[in-house]
Amino acid sequence: ANQNSPESLRAATVGEFYDIIIDDGGHSMRQQQNTLAALWDRLRPCGAFVVEDLHTSNFPGSQWDDYRPTTLDVITGEAPSGLVDFAWI
Repeated sequence: ANQNSPESLRAATVGEFYDIIIDDGGHSMRQQQNTLAALWDRLRPCGAFVVEDLHTSNFPGSQWDDYRPTTLDVITGEAPSGLVDFAWI
C-alpha cells in the first residue's frame, strides 16, 4: 500500500483486523500519520501499533520534516489527534 495515500492503506486492509500493526515504512511525518489515521481502527482491542523511526520527529528541517504536528507529538498527546489513548515511548 502507498503510505502517501490513506485510501490505499484502507483499501489494503478492508475487512481485516490485526493484533499488531508495524509501520516500518516511510520516515516522513505525513507518511507515519497517514498510516496511523488509516489503520488505527483496524487494530483489535489491546493490540499494539508500532511506529518505527520515530526519531525523525526530532530532526526539524530534515527531509522527513514535512508535516506538523510531528508524529511523536501526535502519539504522546501533545497534539489533539484523538487517536491514542496510551503510548509507551
